Amino acid sequence: MSSIQRSLTIFYCFLLPFSVVYALHKRAAPSRSHSDPHDYLRHQLQHCHVTSTSAPTSTNPTTSIPISPRLMIEDATKGLIKRFWSVDQQTKRSMDRILSLYEEEKVDAASFHGVDGYGHGDIGREKLDVIIAKLMGAEKAAVRLQFFSGTHAIASALFGALRPGDNMLCISGHPYDTLEEVIGQRDGHQTGSRVGSLLDWGIGYGEIELLEGEEARKENGDRVAFDLKSIDIAIEKDPQLKLIHIQRSCGYKWRPSIPVMEIGRLCDHIRRKFKEKGRDIIIFVDNCYGELVEEIEPCHVGADICAGSLIKNLGGTLAPSG
Repeated sequence: MSSIQRSLTIFYCFLLPFSVVYALHKRAAPSRSHSDPHDYLRHQLQHCHVTSTSAPTSTNPTTSIPISPRLMIEDATKGLIKRFWSVDQQTKRSMDRILSLYEEEKVDAASFHGVDGYGHGDIGREKLDVIIAKLMGAEKAAVRLQFFSGTHAIASALFGALRPGDNMLCISGHPYDTLEEVIGQRDGHQTGSRVGSLLDWGIGYGEIELLEGEEARKENGDRVAFDLKSIDIAIEKDPQLKLIHIQRSCGYKWRPSIPVMEIGRLCDHIRRKFKEKGRDIIIFVDNCYGELVEEIEPCHVGADICAGSLIKNLGGTLAPSG
């Protein structure tokens, strides 16, 4: 389950009781008064029911089944206990890893001192880069507030890795709409044109949809999988294809997020079939919303470059940008 899906689940669980309260308020008789709002809510929960309508039949067009709102809330809570417990345990393990890295890199008070002038010799910045690199399973990292969003970090990585004449292939379907201006699929909202986009620099783009449902289960036994056959065909047909783009999170789509092991399966496939035969292909992962969700990260299983955002998982809701 992705971070977005967990957030929606949590939001729904908190929304449900308030929806019940609002419905009860609308049903309340105007002449009835309660000095204590808790007494009012308790009274309504005891005397009301929600009607659930099943499929109509010829003899009984509608079937009403009384359901206690309190039981509905309790059942929803019980059903989510295991999921919340799993998330809490993953959070604790991630915190342990991070604190161990802070200790390993000897983060102390001096690491939080600022620097003047050109900013050379910023001990805290250098240690943070090392910590994030180790946490993400990468050789090096650049953690900067100057990357003001995930899209900015992704764009910086794409412009750094691609050159005019190269092509990129997104193998997780259409990416976030914010990347459309970066790629050159629509005019920039500030420039009113596609000047400065990857397309403007002569960099081509293509995409392949993910496999889902039964097709995915046939491929890897999971709910989502890369279409390796279509990917192979695209790479073989395009000698200028330089970068494979993966959006790990479901983003704004109702698809499962991509597990790290599935990214590892793809990396192994590309390495054996193309890289070991001399083909230079960069595997890039947009890891926004994916950091710390699992025990390992995409770079641990063979991804070449990852980009994320401090205003999402890694920033812990504290970072103003990055």
